[in-house]
Amino acid sequence: MTQFVYLSNALSGTITRYQLSHGVLTFVGETYVGEMVMPMTISQCKNFLYAAVRSQPYRIVQFKIERKTGALTKGSELKVDESIVSLDVDSKNRWLLAASFNHNRLSVKALQDSGKLSGNTAVVQHQAHCHMFRFSPDEEWMVATEFGRDKIYVYPSPKTDEMVAVADFEYDFPKGSGPRHLVFSPCGSFLYVLTEMSATVTTFAFDKVNGILNFVAETPILPLDDLGLEIGLPPAKRIENDVPRVWAADIHITQSGRFVYVSERTLSVISCLEVTKTDPVPQYRYHQAVERQPRSFMLTPDDKFMLVSGELADELGVYEVDASNGTMVRVSSAQCGEGAAWVCGISMG
Repeated sequence: MTQFVYLSNALSGTITRYQLSHGVLTFVGETYVGEMVMPMTISQCKNFLYAAVRSQPYRIVQFKIERKTGALTKGSELKVDESIVSLDVDSKNRWLLAASFNHNRLSVKALQDSGKLSGNTAVVQHQAHCHMFRFSPDEEWMVATEFGRDKIYVYPSPKTDEMVAVADFEYDFPKGSGPRHLVFSPCGSFLYVLTEMSATVTTFAFDKVNGILNFVAETPILPLDDLGLEIGLPPAKRIENDVPRVWAADIHITQSGRFVYVSERTLSVISCLEVTKTDPVPQYRYHQAVERQPRSFMLTPDDKFMLVSGELADELGVYEVDASNGTMVRVSSAQCGEGAAWVCGISMG
């Protein structure tokens, strides 16, 4: 089994490639894409990587992945009207989902048979800062967060060339909480949504038939009082020399469904929450210091390792994960570019 890891470096404008073997990360190459290359996603067939460039002209670039070496060859490129913060692709390489924070919109972009980007796009305009747009595990639904209005939406997935622009369900979070990233449980029955400003994970039971999210519980990701952190503020309201405020970023779950991990940028930590066999609501267990300002991280498909990037760090860190208790130990690292933004990877075997 060969594992390749890809890291976008926003300020360097590059995607760095690594090979991961037994916890050792080795640099294998670098591809220049453009300043502010940030969110990425890899097709489930492992043949394509899609990356969004957030500098003008805004665009999405498709790369073909060489299966033996992990090398990237540029395929198609699509100019878009918005700065994109997240991407997702379905298992059949028919649809690419994109969310735009700055331009307050979601978009569904049709792909050609080769995974090539096409100009066929449906746009759903929102009011305030969309942050993530993802398929449900069965790909019957699309779920999106609207950070600025503290909402989450569920849309039916497109069928053939018909793209739906009306949500079947929406839910309001507490004002100012800032729903950001989300992850489904491996069984697809639960959805975990991370709030950036209030630093919680909200658990929903997911009705797969009707696309309805039923609130279950809200859990803090960290003991904020003990750590001296205040509730966060959205970008427009932040002030210089303010008190330390929470700034949550990314969320992932192990394949076993037992551990939920969350990154927090002010303290530069990864928080571990545990789900038990009798309770789907994750509970805080501990936190681990990691790379400075961790915006993105990933778990390897076997759950043995976590790779953590920091926007203000000069290395990509590798942590071995203990499956018995979720704890992490840093075992290696590799140099990265400037402004490390998004990390993703695949296993070839």
